[in-house]
Amino acid sequence: MPKRPLAAARRRDWYFLPLKLRSTGDGPKLLQALAYVRKHWPWFDRLQGHRHFVLHTGDSGRGEVQAAVRAATANMTLAAAMGCLPVVVSDGVLQPFEPEMDWAAFALRVAHPDVPGMHQVLGAVDAAAYAGLQAAVRCAAEHLLYSSISGAVAGESGRWDAFETILEVLRMQQTYPGLDPARYADTDERFRTFINCGARSMREYGEAVRQAAAVEYGGAAALVEKVRDAAPQGGGAGEGGWDAVDKALDEA
Repeated sequence: MPKRPLAAARRRDWYFLPLKLRSTGDGPKLLQALAYVRKHWPWFDRLQGHRHFVLHTGDSGRGEVQAAVRAATANMTLAAAMGCLPVVVSDGVLQPFEPEMDWAAFALRVAHPDVPGMHQVLGAVDAAAYAGLQAAVRCAAEHLLYSSISGAVAGESGRWDAFETILEVLRMQQTYPGLDPARYADTDERFRTFINCGARSMREYGEAVRQAAAVEYGGAAALVEKVRDAAPQGGGAGEGGWDAVDKALDEA
């Protein structure tokens, strides 16, 4: 790899590795590539991997990739199960179970031209909207996990998991041939109830789960809520920022 001036190296903030994770043999190649790039391009990790991009085209999920490779790459589904909002940057590309499932109810989209100002796009989401999305993502995450096959991740029953969702989508295709999948929930009450995890909306389901956790776990759940409410939406510190989080923890 040719030597680059330091200033030029610091300006390179996106890295695309032209590799795939299609089969078990591809994992070691990714680790070799990461080792090479880190050795010859010292600024590769300066953003802690936040702007690294690797294609994962496997059919069976991350289980077909070695544990060492899984540890080196993030998993949006597991993050969603823990309450993290998906941020989708893929113009014209549908996400899992989309449009059957309305991703706008629990995820944030950033168009390609808006990537340079992503911090402003995300910072513009107010606290009320963020809370609604975070509640809804609990239901959405259950549709993305194969809990009935591989076990629960965050205490979910598996009733609404990915396998059951596939069956529901197939039922709709057979029952309403030719119907736009984006209209499934509006057309069929059974599907609407299923996609909302048995509630009237994904948000309602998530809020119910949160309330149940507060009753079951008491002070621990209340502390999570207190810290969540104190956390800054825009990421800044100072008054109303992470100092408020520290104060909430000190008072617990």
